[in-house]
Amino acid sequence: MNWLKPGVLVEKFRQNRPEEAKQLAAKPTRQRSGERAEQWAANWLIQQGCTVRERNYRCRHGEIDLIAEQRGELIIVEVRYRGSGAAVDAATSVDSHKQQRLIAAASHFLSRNPDLAEQPLRFDVLALSGSLNRPETLWIQDAFQ
Repeated sequence: MNWLKPGVLVEKFRQNRPEEAKQLAAKPTRQRSGERAEQWAANWLIQQGCTVRERNYRCRHGEIDLIAEQRGELIIVEVRYRGSGAAVDAATSVDSHKQQRLIAAASHFLSRNPDLAEQPLRFDVLALSGSLNRPETLWIQDAFQ
């Protein structure tokens, strides 16, 4: 039962399927960081007086991290996190392609929630950087149209 020793099964998987092993090793950390950043962002928005209506809204056009409301305005929030030393800062990483996907996903959301379609709508970017224990936060309201 040598394969039950810690690390032996993992090593056999790495040897037999190296590409899949690399993907599995890389994915959880990034995914966990993204989930932690979105959770932190949701809590931070609540502290700022927002009501978080939905998290991780998915459709064929893409994903909206957070959908919030504040003073009668619907807010589509893209959360971006970059750790220390990232090549591109979090705020500038929302390019025009991502903006178009967010606009299309928001349109899809509103078609499914017609009661919200009459509310004013804006697109915000919540850029987090540094440690996720207490990240630096940049809230860019009405970041694009």
